[in-house]
Parts: sequence; C-alpha cells; structure tokens
Amino acid sequence: MKSKKELIPKYTIIPLAILLLFHLAVFYVTRPITSGMTHHDLSTWIDLKIPFIPAFIVIYVLAYVQWAYGIYYLSTRGRDVAYKFLAATMIGEIMCFITFIAVPTELCGAVTQPKVTGGDVFSWMTRLIYSLDEPNNLFPSLHCFASWMCFRGIFYIEKEKRNKAYTVFSFVFSLLVFASTVLVKQHVFVDIIGGVAYIEIAILIEKLTGAHRVYYALEKRIFKNKTEGKES
Repeated sequence: MKSKKELIPKYTIIPLAILLLFHLAVFYVTRPITSGMTHHDLSTWIDLKIPFIPAFIVIYVLAYVQWAYGIYYLSTRGRDVAYKFLAATMIGEIMCFITFIAVPTELCGAVTQPKVTGGDVFSWMTRLIYSLDEPNNLFPSLHCFASWMCFRGIFYIEKEKRNKAYTVFSFVFSLLVFASTVLVKQHVFVDIIGGVAYIEIAILIEKLTGAHRVYYALEKRIFKNKTEGKES
C-alpha cells in the first residue's frame, strides 16, 4: 500500500520554522531597536517621476500568495533544492537584519505616502497596508527580496525538471511586485535594487560556503536522537 504523500516534507519543517521566526524578527524586532536612530532617505529623482497607482496594491498583496506557494513548491522538490533555497534565503535575511539596524531608512524626504481618501476597494486596501506596514526599514525591500528569491530558487532544480510555465510566471510576477512597491509608495526605486542584489549575494555566499550542509547535519542529528530514544 502506497504511503500518503506529505504536504510538507518532515525534513523541511525545522528549517522553515527557523526561517519564519527569523523573518518575523527582521520585520518586527529591528523597528524598536532603530526607533531612536536617524533614518535615511534613499529617494532619487527617479522616484519623483513614478506616479501613485492604487490599483497596484492588489499585486502588492498577492505577493504573499506568491511567497507561500514558492516556499511550498521549492520545499517539496527534494532535500538538496529545499536546503539550498532555505539556506540562501536565511543568509539574505541575516543580511537584511544587519542592514536594517546599521542603516535604517524611511520615506522622509521628497517622496512620502499620499493621503488616500477614495472610497474604492483599491484605496481601502492601500490605507490598510499603510496602517499595517510603516514606511521605514525599507532598504532592501523585503517584498522584492522574497519575490526574487522565489524566482531564483527555481534554478536550484535540475534544468530538465523545471516547470517552464511556472518559471516564466514567477519571473513576470516578480517584476510586477517590484513595480507595485514603488507605485503604491511603500518603497523607493533603490529598495528594489537592494532586494535583488541581496538575494544574488546570498545565493553566491551559499554556493561558496555550502551553507545548506548545516541542514543535512541538523536532520541527521534529529533523526539519530529519535532512533536512540526508541532504542533506549
């Protein structure tokens, strides 16, 4: 009788939990730490030319769906793909944590969030996002960071096993997410570059160090302890 396929492989549960907890720390812990520090404005002339388009808030919100599916998809492509993807993402998150504390940023210059008064659904969604996600600790953009990682992670999969349609979709949707961050005035243009650059650097660091081997060692230790517990 065939065993039921797991929705999420057991070997990814602990790495995923660690990544989620650290991501929450990046988002929530860095803000109180930097609350009394000088925040920098990274806006440029490019940002002054970018219009405010509330409809793009839909893409901004749908990015969460892209991340959830991307993490699920890459975590179920086998140990090597999952561990390399999760290790590179963790390295990038650590880089973001350090940057948010060392160089805190916010919309404090010529580019600011507009006062949204419309009664349409896009305006309502924009006001909601503004209330939940303050425009600080912006560089690099975590939105761009996460979307680009979901796309780049696909390349850990062997070429002949990649889903071409999903690869193209992930790339196009990531570009739309990039656009949404500046079109709804949650970020400035440099934040997009930072999000992409941090992922590329993280992938390179993981490749040079073989950081994913930490997860293999962790898995081996956990299962060894479980086996020893059953034998005793």
